Amino acid sequence: MQITAENFTLLANLIQTSKKILIFVGENPSIDCLAAAIFLEENLSGENKSLEVVASGNIPDSFKSFSEKISNKASAKKLVISFNWKELAVEKVSYNLEGDNFNFIVTPRNRKISGEEVKISYQGQEEDLIIVLGVSALSELEYFSGSSSDKPMINIDKSNKNELFGTLNFVNSQADSISAIVASIFEKANLPVKLATSGDLLILGIRSATNNFNNVLDPATFEAAAFGARLKERVEERDNLKPKEELKEETNIPADWLAPKVLHSKEIHN
Repeated sequence: MQITAENFTLLANLIQTSKKILIFVGENPSIDCLAAAIFLEENLSGENKSLEVVASGNIPDSFKSFSEKISNKASAKKLVISFNWKELAVEKVSYNLEGDNFNFIVTPRNRKISGEEVKISYQGQEEDLIIVLGVSALSELEYFSGSSSDKPMINIDKSNKNELFGTLNFVNSQADSISAIVASIFEKANLPVKLATSGDLLILGIRSATNNFNNVLDPATFEAAAFGARLKERVEERDNLKPKEELKEETNIPADWLAPKVLHSKEIHN
C-alpha cells in the first residue's frame, strides 16, 4: 500500500495548482469506479479548474443521468497549420487523399514556400493532472496506447496486480472498493467538499462493491461510508456559517438609503 503523509500533502498541492484534470476509469466501468469518478468531478471542479471524466464501453444505467459529465474519449487538441497568406501570395488551398495519407496543399502564386514560413500548433487546453481509477496498467487505456504521459498522474486502485505507474500511487489491495479509497484520500488530505449530496455517490459505490455491505473485508470500508454520510451535514454547517460581509451583500438596501433626506412641509404635518 503506497500511502504516506507526504503523498497527501503533494496530492493536495497537485489538485490545487492544476487547471485541467482528466479522470480515467477502465473500459465498461463498474458502479464503484464511476461513483468515485463523478464524486471527484463534482468536488474538484471550480471557476478556474475544469475536469473531464473519460469512460469507454457500457455505462451502468444508474449513471445515465450523469451522461453529460462522462466522455467516451478524452477531448483531442486540434492541430493548427498557419501561415501568412498575404506575404506568401497564396493562390489556392486544397487537399487530397493518397492512400491513408491526407495531403494539405498550398499553392503559391509565384514562389516556393519554405518550411520556416509554416507554423504547426495545437488548439485547446492541455491537461496538467491525470487521475486514473481502477486500472492496473496504462496499457488498458486507449489514450496511452503507444505513448506515455509526462503529466503528474494519481493512480488509485485496489488490485494487487497494479503496476504502480503513477506519480502518486494510492493502491490498497485490502480495500473493498475504489470509492472507499477515494473517501479516505479526501478525508486525510483534507480536501474541500463542495456538493452536499456527493457523499451519496461514495455510499453508492461502496454498496455496489460490497453487495450492500454484506461482503466487507476491510474495516476501513465502514469508516469511508460514515465519511460519505457526514458530508451533507458538514457542507450544510459550512454554508450556514457565512461571513457577515456576505450577509450584508445579500440584504437589499436601497441605493439612496444613506443619502440626505429632504422632507417637504406636507410630509412633516402629515
